[in-house]
Parts: sequence; structure tokens; C-alpha cells
Amino acid sequence: GSNYNVTDYTNIGFYDIAFSNNEKDIINNTYLDNSLISTLEQDVKFAVNDTIDKVYLLSHRDLINSNYGYSDDPTQKDSLRATTSSDYARSIGCYLHLPQLNNGGNTYWILRNVRSKGSIVSAVDQDGLLDYGKNVSEKRNGVRPAITIIKDGHTHSYTSRIINPTCANKG
Repeated sequence: GSNYNVTDYTNIGFYDIAFSNNEKDIINNTYLDNSLISTLEQDVKFAVNDTIDKVYLLSHRDLINSNYGYSDDPTQKDSLRATTSSDYARSIGCYLHLPQLNNGGNTYWILRNVRSKGSIVSAVDQDGLLDYGKNVSEKRNGVRPAITIIKDGHTHSYTSRIINPTCANKG
């Protein structure tokens, strides 16, 4: 089916399945700026409220932040933004582009920025380019959860570039 709710893969389902109670104890709530500046747009009719989440998706703005190691040029391919999907994600329908197409067998993955109609979001394509319109209900798009942890009294953010995406739709 195409019933999609990203919270199934972030705060509700994924969080409860992927992390032990000890791990949950060090995962911090993260304030997420969902304002227009996070989308890099002048006018977004479907802007959403800021949120506080334990597991979240990155924003368009996060992925041009050179402090995170990404290219600050949204029109440039970036190998750090490009990723392949996990075996599990592919088994439930996440699309994998063929390696012979010079993109390393990578996949699209969605961001949290709503673009239009409430179901179109920003995404990253198989080459690490920022894409301005993927449907969140498309089974073939991946998601890459991110978390912030507290360790030794310090906060550390683990961005999605270190976690393979899981399919955006449970199928």
C-alpha cells in the first residue's frame, strides 16, 4: 500500500525498534527549524511548525552546511550526500539506480522540507544533488534518520550520511 507516515521511521516505529533502552537514554531531543530558511525558498505555502524530535530527517539547509562536511553549493553533486540503500530497504521496494550509470548504485532519499501539496518534499538524488520535488508516498524513495546524543556531558549530532536509508514506504 501507499499509506506513508515518516514518523513510522523516526519517532514511533524506528526509534522503538532500533534502539535499546540504554541507547534511548542518551538520545537527546533536537529542536528542528522548519522555517522558510530551512527550505532555502522564498515562498512555501505548506511551511510547517518547528518541532522537537529524538529521531528526525535532515533539512535542505542542513545538506548545504559545510560545517557538516557537505558542499555549500546546492547545484553541485556531492558524494557525501549520495548513498546506497540497505538490503532491507531494497527488499520492500526502495529503488537502487544501477552502478553502470556512474552513480555507484545509489538511491534517492527524502528530506523533511515540504515543497507543495503536503506530500512533495525536498530530496537528494542518486548523485548527491538536491532535488526539489519527490513524493513522500513513493515506495522507491529512502529515508535517512538522524539523531543527537549526549555523551560525556556533550551533545553530538550524528547526521544521516552515516546511516543507510530505509524505504520511505512500508509497502
